Amino acid sequence: MDFPIPDNVGIQHGGNPVFEGGPAAYMATLPVKTIASELRASGIPAKISNSPSTYLCNQMMYTVLHLIAEKGLRTRAGFIHVPAHPAFVARQNYPFVEMPSMNVELMTAAVKNAIRISAAVNQDHREPTFNY
Repeated sequence: MDFPIPDNVGIQHGGNPVFEGGPAAYMATLPVKTIASELRASGIPAKISNSPSTYLCNQMMYTVLHLIAEKGLRTRAGFIHVPAHPAFVARQNYPFVEMPSMNVELMTAAVKNAIRISAAVNQDHREPTFNY
């Protein structure tokens, strides 16, 4: 956890582990390459991030995957980061005006498709894909 601002209880983390003694990382267990490929094929912009950052996205994904591992659950998990709403981006000043945006209907379609794909695909494909 490496937060640029304090959390809700006023603590500003600067490199703290999400769970003391936990592994350095967990891999998402959803078919993320298939999801991104199929979303793009359907006209929905999508790409893979190999790191959900060190802010709340990372903490949420790590926490879910850690609890799945600790409890021995037979479930899969991953993290889908959706863009900002266009009206939010339009109110921003430089450089934030360059952040991605998408309307709610398209975001909803993307998430529904990701759920459908995750339920149907057991093994993600391994070929290189568009990511950052």
